Amino acid sequence: MILVVDASDSMRIERFPRVVELLTGVVDQMDVDSGRVRVAAVKFADNSSVEFQLDKHRSKQVILRSCL
Repeated sequence: MILVVDASDSMRIERFPRVVELLTGVVDQMDVDSGRVRVAAVKFADNSSVEFQLDKHRSKQVILRSCL
C-alpha cells in the first residue's frame, strides 16, 4: 500500500487532522504486523518526496507514528 499525501498549498492546515484521521483508519485496518502488507508514504506538493519506503517499517505502530 502506498499512501499519497497532499502537502500542497491548496491543502489547508485545518484539514490536516482529518487527513491524519483518514490515514490512521486505513493503516489500522491493514495486516501490517504479520508481514503480509507493506506500507510506503509519498508526500506531494510542488515536488514529491518519499517519506518512507515499502521496506522501512514492519510495525503498524511505527507506521502510524511516522504518519503524524
